[in-house]
Amino acid sequence: MQPAVAPSHKYEKIAALAEQTGVEPPSDPLSLALFRILRGQTDDPVVASAYAIFRSADHHVLDALSLCVAKEAEVEAALELKPGVYAVYRTLFFDRSVFANVFEIRNYVQHLRLTKAEREVYELALIEGGARLLDRYRLTPRTAPDAQTVLEDMMGEAHSRAFEHRGKPITSKVAQESFKWGRAAAATATAIKASSSANRISDALSTLEFALTSKSSTKTPEELGTTREEILKG
Repeated sequence: MQPAVAPSHKYEKIAALAEQTGVEPPSDPLSLALFRILRGQTDDPVVASAYAIFRSADHHVLDALSLCVAKEAEVEAALELKPGVYAVYRTLFFDRSVFANVFEIRNYVQHLRLTKAEREVYELALIEGGARLLDRYRLTPRTAPDAQTVLEDMMGEAHSRAFEHRGKPITSKVAQESFKWGRAAAATATAIKASSSANRISDALSTLEFALTSKSSTKTPEELGTTREEILKG
C-alpha cells in the first residue's frame, strides 16, 4: 500500500522541467527558485538550504519530522534552520499529503532502504514524537515548556500506561503498576482543572508524584488467605 505519487513529486516534476531546453519556467515563486537552483542560479538562500538538506543523508530527519507533523517553530529552533526552510522543504521536497492514512505512512517507511541509524530516526519520530527526535539533534538548550503543557503531557502518558495490564492476570506486577498509573492520570486530570496559578501547578505536580510513588494497598489472593479461582467463582 504505497501512495500514488512519491512525497518528492513536486521536486521530481521541477527537476524534469529544468533538464529541458526552451521551456517556460514555473510561475510559482518557490518552484521558480528551485528551477533556477537546478540550473545553477542560486539566488534564494532558503530554498537553497532546503535543497541542500534534501540532497544529503540528513533529509531523513526532516522527512521523519514531516511525517509526525512536527511544529515549524520547534524544528527551526532545535535544528538552527533559517526561518522558512522547514516549510519550504515540506512544500517542495516532502509532501505528506500524498499519504491517505497512517497505514500508508508506516508502510512507506517500512519499505525504505535505510541504514540502522536512519531507521532509528523514523522509529523515534513515529513512536515517541518529533520532540524526542529534535532532542537527539539539538545543540542548544531546550526552551522549557510551560507548566500546563507539562501537566497535559504527563496526564496523556499516565493515561496510556494505565491500560497496559489488559489481557494479563489482575494480580500481576504489570496490573499493579497499571493501577498506579491510572491513579496518577486521574490525579493529574483533577490537578489540571485546578491549575490556574503557579502555586496550584506546583501542588498538582506534587499530587502526581504522590500518586506514582505511594504504596498500593492491593494484596495478592494468597496474602488474603484465598486463591484466584475462589475469587473468580465468587
